[in-house]
Amino acid sequence: MTHLFTAAEIAVLTGGRVAAGDPAARVTGLAWDSRKVVPGDCFVALVGERVDGHDYAGQAAAAGAACVLAARPVEAPGAAVVICPDPLLGLGQLGRAIRDRHPHLTVVGVTGSVGKTTTKEMVAAVLAERFRVFRTKGNLNSEIGLPASLAGLTDADEVAVLEMGMRALGEIAYLASIARPQVGVVTNVGITHLELLGTRENIALAKAELVRALPADGDAVLNADDPLVRAMAEATPARVWFYGLTAREAAAEWAARQGAAGGDGPPGGRWVTAEEVRSAGDQPAGDRPVAHRPAGNSPASGLGQRFRLVSHLGEVEVDLPAPGAHNRLNALAAAAVGLSGGMTLAEVARGLTRFENTGNRMRLVNAGGVRILDDTYNAAPASVIAALEVMRSIAGPSGRCIAVLGEMYELGAMEVEGHRQVGAAAARLADELVAVGALGRHIAAGARDAVAAGRQGGPADAAAGTRLTAIDEVDANGAAVEHLKRVLRRGDTVLVKGSRGMAMEEIVQALAAFLEQPQS
Repeated sequence: MTHLFTAAEIAVLTGGRVAAGDPAARVTGLAWDSRKVVPGDCFVALVGERVDGHDYAGQAAAAGAACVLAARPVEAPGAAVVICPDPLLGLGQLGRAIRDRHPHLTVVGVTGSVGKTTTKEMVAAVLAERFRVFRTKGNLNSEIGLPASLAGLTDADEVAVLEMGMRALGEIAYLASIARPQVGVVTNVGITHLELLGTRENIALAKAELVRALPADGDAVLNADDPLVRAMAEATPARVWFYGLTAREAAAEWAARQGAAGGDGPPGGRWVTAEEVRSAGDQPAGDRPVAHRPAGNSPASGLGQRFRLVSHLGEVEVDLPAPGAHNRLNALAAAAVGLSGGMTLAEVARGLTRFENTGNRMRLVNAGGVRILDDTYNAAPASVIAALEVMRSIAGPSGRCIAVLGEMYELGAMEVEGHRQVGAAAARLADELVAVGALGRHIAAGARDAVAAGRQGGPADAAAGTRLTAIDEVDANGAAVEHLKRVLRRGDTVLVKGSRGMAMEEIVQALAAFLEQPQS
């Protein structure tokens, strides 16, 4: 393993002192969960809302921790103990020191209300066509996860793709001070964290901290289709790349304004968009080059799409193994990052074909003749509506769809309205709705109102027509499973989605087990 620090060096970096053990103890990793400590780690004792890491210092030492970074004396036999004023800030200092050892590393920061992790994975897949790429695992995007992740950097890495999350103003600025990104991607500004920040404008200010931190010779990659993200072009000293359906127009407008101010970019600006979208099985139009997915790399689900990636640098056909307009946007962001780094269109397209989704994101489970779309990783109104659209596209216009939708957290003042919006979308796209949890009643109410408006010829969501015939409310995952066991039939397509705290993967697992049993 790579040697990171000695206990004495950790004391200097964190403004602390070695209170016990060997100052020369060698640290090879960083951890904050005693259950995940491996030999050689420095265990950082953090104080949370319900758990105090200091209480687990002995357990971490027993697991092989070489050092414990703490705010007060702890018993950690066999490990060096460093006492510092604030272990959380100390962890950030350690992450910053690791970053400083890689001065030639290009860092790409990715933030946004939804889609951060998927976009990060797509960016990594694209850049891997030319570079040795390090990326944060999963969604380790906080003031804890990001600096700890940097311990995995090696001298061979050329690019690091780091997800950056936030719950308050100043947090992304803090992460950027550690990681020093040269490229920043902002996917969107939604209403997640509205409970903490109050308005979408405040959320936009928090997300814009990433592009404000970029150097003048860096690149800001912005979603042109989100007005609050599009406006971030004004906040960054870096070169601006727009992606999305309106990217060409946004870039031309920005380039015209920059031209008046002496800008030196392309006449029409820097932009990436998608045209001629088709399902994965359709053949591309004309004789344009196609990036074929390598043999054996086709996802088991068979979900995917083809489109023509078009930019100011040219165009190429892309075969993306992920469904939905939202994933197409994520792919365009990744393409812009690759092109900003000098990659060719062919390299970008090849990288996108190699993308593999992670976790419980748009995973299609086939069991007993029923297709279960497992998108249980997390949920916000925009991502739920996108998943509903994917569900309908899988089933086709005549297939029966059942949407199993749970609570969405941290919506603040938009809590009721956000759930109602999802219900209205379910009324258009699902045949049956199962609303799970206490907040599910607002999903059900939004669906009922949309159905009623549709019957009366009303406006808004009902204008697109509603197809919902059954609405059920249940209080927990187990009740949802029991209901679904009674109503499911072969050929159905089922979407299961809710916030992470709902643990709705339990529904997917229980349904798959039930459907795969011989039915009497």
